[in-house]
Amino acid sequence: MTEPLSDFEQLSLDSPGPQKSPSTDEGSMSSSDEDDSLLYHMEKKYLEEQEVEPSINFFGTSPCKLATERHLGLLVLNRMNIASIGDEQRLASLVKNVSDVDLAFNDISDWNVIKTLLSFMPQLRRLNLSHNPLAHSIDVELPSCSHLTSFALNGVNLPLPSLGYLCSTMPQLQELHLNENHDYTHAPLVDVHISDKVSVLQLNACNFDNWSAVLNVLRAFPNVKTLFLSDNPDLQVIKEECEHTGRATRDLTNNVTTLTIHNCDIREWDIIESLSHLTQLQDLKCLRNPIFDEISDEERYHLVIGRLRNLKILNGSPISEAQREESERFFVRFYQGRDNKPAVWHELVEIHGNLDELVKVDLTPRKWALVTMRCDEKNIRTRFRIRLNKTVLDLMRFVSKVTGITVPRMRLFYHDVQMPDGYGPTELRFPGQKLHYLHIEDGDEFAVQSKLLPPEKSVLW
Repeated sequence: MTEPLSDFEQLSLDSPGPQKSPSTDEGSMSSSDEDDSLLYHMEKKYLEEQEVEPSINFFGTSPCKLATERHLGLLVLNRMNIASIGDEQRLASLVKNVSDVDLAFNDISDWNVIKTLLSFMPQLRRLNLSHNPLAHSIDVELPSCSHLTSFALNGVNLPLPSLGYLCSTMPQLQELHLNENHDYTHAPLVDVHISDKVSVLQLNACNFDNWSAVLNVLRAFPNVKTLFLSDNPDLQVIKEECEHTGRATRDLTNNVTTLTIHNCDIREWDIIESLSHLTQLQDLKCLRNPIFDEISDEERYHLVIGRLRNLKILNGSPISEAQREESERFFVRFYQGRDNKPAVWHELVEIHGNLDELVKVDLTPRKWALVTMRCDEKNIRTRFRIRLNKTVLDLMRFVSKVTGITVPRMRLFYHDVQMPDGYGPTELRFPGQKLHYLHIEDGDEFAVQSKLLPPEKSVLW
């Protein structure tokens, strides 16, 4: 059966010179404009019900129904070539309850588009405008986003003064993603605070080649606690003073407690040692760096902890007082017979004394341990061997099969039977922690209980 031609096609074939309808011309001219509008792609994704097999049953509420009922909360339109808004009145009626928007990798360059969008979304909490060709100068007055807490501008390279104005419209902003902004490596000196609220700052893959450039950006966010700097392969030693400002590094980083520097091509221990200038640093994530390629996990663990006296968590694993002492003693032994000793070695010798060289110590890690597990509420007590290269989560999954207590409802305690009286069990709160970091020995005990257990029946030894 032949499909009927559209009105435009019929006119073209029937007569070389018909009188065309004005509305037809306007529709054909505006179709390309509609194709790049946010409304067009939103309706296509969220309002057009897709045809499905009759045998397929859906449970819950479809995005189409949510949008038409004005309950749509999440709007994700990546890589759609969006450059404009479309029918503003219709869009406003559909997005007033949206709280999460992801428009990364589109073609938005006009800040008027952003202004209109923000004015339609009073409940907005998270916004991603990464990898859009936004103008570097903001020449419009943007509305206040009083609920926005997370904002991503990866790959936009917005100048810091413009970023300052943008953040001033977000009084509750806590998390800011500025990854892949290569212009920040040579950004002009920042003299003002951009935001006192931002506590999480991501500067991954920005091509920073020195810490002074990092500190120049960081000083605009004085209350940052968590800093991401992964995939910056040219980072050098942190100096005691910022070369750009002359201010002490410790003053510019006095709130930074967590740092992530994965895959930064670190090849010298001097760079790790210089992290001590971040005097409040307690939590370090540092993996996939060449300096660790030729040493064991055990050596990496001890040699990093020995250098950073204030560190409490390394790569997600908490550092107990006993583990710190062991690492510091390892550190002293490791450098005992070497000519080039780190400065911190002398400090550790004053604490622990001169120890036998490392070659006299057997550091071969144990692979197994024979332990006891008890669960009083299930009246279970059993012994089994555990593999020490597994994680706490692996152990919890095994215990769940034995006790019937699901992992989300489980509390797991470890008791080192060699510890003196008065040292009770330790609750294992980090699922990713490797068991060998607990230094488990044969005869040690684990206790399991449900989170629903009353406090008076909690674990006691």
